[in-house]
Amino acid sequence: LLLVVFIGSCVFFSVLSERDSGDATVENFMRFHGYDVSIELGRSYRMARLEEVMQQVPGVVEMEGWSEGGTTRQRPDGTESDPMRLTAVPAGSTLVTPEMLEGDWLDGNPSGAGHGRVRNGIVINSDVLDKEPDLRVGGEVVLDVGGREATYHVVGVVPTESRGEVVYMSLQDYAYITRTPGQVNRLQVVIEAHDGAAQDEAARLFREHLEGRGIEVSGTGTTQIMHTENKLMFTVIVAFLLLMAGLLAAVGGLGLTTTMSINVLERVREIGVLRAIGASNASVREIVLVEGIIMGLISWGVGLLLSVPTSIFMSEQLGLALIKIPLAYQYSILAAALWFVVLQIVATVASLGPARNAERLTIREVLAYE
Repeated sequence: LLLVVFIGSCVFFSVLSERDSGDATVENFMRFHGYDVSIELGRSYRMARLEEVMQQVPGVVEMEGWSEGGTTRQRPDGTESDPMRLTAVPAGSTLVTPEMLEGDWLDGNPSGAGHGRVRNGIVINSDVLDKEPDLRVGGEVVLDVGGREATYHVVGVVPTESRGEVVYMSLQDYAYITRTPGQVNRLQVVIEAHDGAAQDEAARLFREHLEGRGIEVSGTGTTQIMHTENKLMFTVIVAFLLLMAGLLAAVGGLGLTTTMSINVLERVREIGVLRAIGASNASVREIVLVEGIIMGLISWGVGLLLSVPTSIFMSEQLGLALIKIPLAYQYSILAAALWFVVLQIVATVASLGPARNAERLTIREVLAYE
């Protein structure tokens, strides 16, 4: 029965570690979106005009013009890949600072250890690498962008951000291949307040302001909504696993109660000897309670040791199942501390009944016991 407590402890540690890993992974996702409001324009507009219009709106702290489109890979064997999202960001962008899996970002990695912008350099995410496994950092790839083909150099690989296959290139290279110099089709805006209500209000205000000046807006989005949607994906699974851990803890508590009751029955004569030499009710009760607490400590320690490899495995498998890459693993120290307290409470409560039974045994009952 104590095996159930071991497993329950292991599951609890692992599940809360998955929660922390999921949170860390979402934060890595958000490194692609350092803005508050994203404005998708109906077509490309000159950035100079957009800046002039947006300067009239209060509360804007920073703004960058990006462009988004689609692309396909033209493979060496003459076949074509499925369509992929293409995101073009300006040189020196402060609103996208992804963690690099391999290589550098477009103009050097976020730590500043890059080698400068490579002309026709692109960064691909791990989803692209899954679909096109022959691509490598330092290699070349032919892309069709807007009906024009060009050869690009793969300079880096970034994790997925739950949007499927994405190719990143500099806004300068995108403007050249699409013949749209100085133009963008998306605005990324940082505002003074970053809460969800402020972002929603700003998105509404920006849309009304732009459309009132003849600029077509296809849609708006906020990072708070994006953050919430990404966290929800992990929260549902973690809640289910926590429920399972709670059930295991309850069953383990019952098992511990049963184990302690059996121990009391098996040690009736020892309790009688203690009674005969003058042990008080409190002393007998204390012996049983301490034994239960020690068993709780052992269960906590075994669960802690088992949870390290288990949580690493769960982090990898959960990430691969949901987003096709392992989660950013974080072990939950809080889970270990919290479960230590919970398990000691469970062990104490589970030992109270057997302890009361032990203290009620009289010397006459002990001598009559066979």
